[in-house]
Amino acid sequence: MFGELGKMAALMKNLQGLKENMEKMKADMAGREYAASSSNAQVTAVVSGDLVLKQLLISPDFARAGDVILLRDAVVEAVNAAITQAKCDAAGRLSEAAGGMNIPGFPS
Repeated sequence: MFGELGKMAALMKNLQGLKENMEKMKADMAGREYAASSSNAQVTAVVSGDLVLKQLLISPDFARAGDVILLRDAVVEAVNAAITQAKCDAAGRLSEAAGGMNIPGFPS
């Protein structure tokens, strides 16, 4: 009976440490930035670790070309690539903070 209480206390202590690690990691991620470019290298997106679009750089010549569909596709591609980078980094950091556990919903 008392052995189980000891296990429960250890689990609660580990959960508190895990929560603190996660909070630190979350704050750290918010300060990071991830940049990615479209395959034609005409658009670059920069997102923060908390997935906020910070900057969108578009080549002036590409913008002047006037192909709205190509421009739209390049923007979507660059933003999605930057978000994927941020998510992959977050997954690695989350796993590390969680003691190697795989976190559902994040790429491994």
